[in-house]
Amino acid sequence: MQRPRIRSIEKRDIDGIMRLEEQCFGSERWSREDFLYRLGKRELPVLIADIGGEVAGYAAATVIYDGDAPCELFVDSVAVDISLRRRGIARALLCELLDGCRESYLEVRAGNLPAIELYRSLGFYPVGIRKEYYTTPAEDAVLMTRAVDGKKAPDGTGGIKD
Repeated sequence: MQRPRIRSIEKRDIDGIMRLEEQCFGSERWSREDFLYRLGKRELPVLIADIGGEVAGYAAATVIYDGDAPCELFVDSVAVDISLRRRGIARALLCELLDGCRESYLEVRAGNLPAIELYRSLGFYPVGIRKEYYTTPAEDAVLMTRAVDGKKAPDGTGGIKD
């Protein structure tokens, strides 16, 4: 497999993203307008994993800045083409997205063990549960956080130190 090129979203990517949204999220997918709204907005980045001109995956976030530096980030959504999973695409997207952020947050389906494993490997740790947060099907969300300033998780395993 060719290595993905990680880059910012462009308008030409929307059709590929919508294909992933349908494939990965079905009725809980974001709309075309959701992605168009994010185009060019520094505080609402969407990164694309481009393989041979095709959208293989994406990661979207909401960022709070301290001057020019990103200080807090909420991972809004991550999707990778089903046929390309477990090949490092989500990791590459997240590493680029998280770069330079002091604290990061996300929520993930409690049953999505591969994603939870990935997030843990990137320094995230669980901090709570949102009961029945997801609706199709109904499922709890695990809230996770990551700090790069040496803070430790409640179990002592801690965030990543930069």
